[in-house]
Amino acid sequence: MIEAGKHRARALHAELGLTKNGFEQIGIEFELLDLPGQRISYYGVFTGGAQEWTIKAMRTAGFRGTDITDMSSLTGETPEVLLVVEHEKYERRVRAKVKFVNTMGGVSMKDPLSGDRAKAFAAKMKGVFLSDERSNGGGTKTQAPKRQAQRTVPKGVAPKAASTQGAELADDDIPF
Repeated sequence: MIEAGKHRARALHAELGLTKNGFEQIGIEFELLDLPGQRISYYGVFTGGAQEWTIKAMRTAGFRGTDITDMSSLTGETPEVLLVVEHEKYERRVRAKVKFVNTMGGVSMKDPLSGDRAKAFAAKMKGVFLSDERSNGGGTKTQAPKRQAQRTVPKGVAPKAASTQGAELADDDIPF
């Protein structure tokens, strides 16, 4: 069984069909590039909210055009994709299933921020980043900020409130 996780792949071919409940679906067979000789199929349906995800998977795998009966763009030289494979129990057996067909590299947001909304968020965060820059010497350090030296107080001796302001407490001084 193909291991759960992310796998590089290319579409080999695709076919339209029906689910056991009579709904239209597509099956796309992928060759796993990181597991030579291994293949796995993605199945997507064209019902309800799943249709959007099925079309996205088809486009990511290389489908071009608008004629769904012409699957020639899903054969031959197709783009490399990243499949997310999960294990699921189906009819009392565990099997590997393609959960997502993703593009290689980069970042893909379901709902990207842009325009006025991105500008408003940037304005909201500006103070946070300014504070971070000041505390990290201009924001150019790649190391974690240094901790202040811990001040220890002998056990059984309560520190004076005024003398502990701004200082970190030792582990023994933390009340939990």
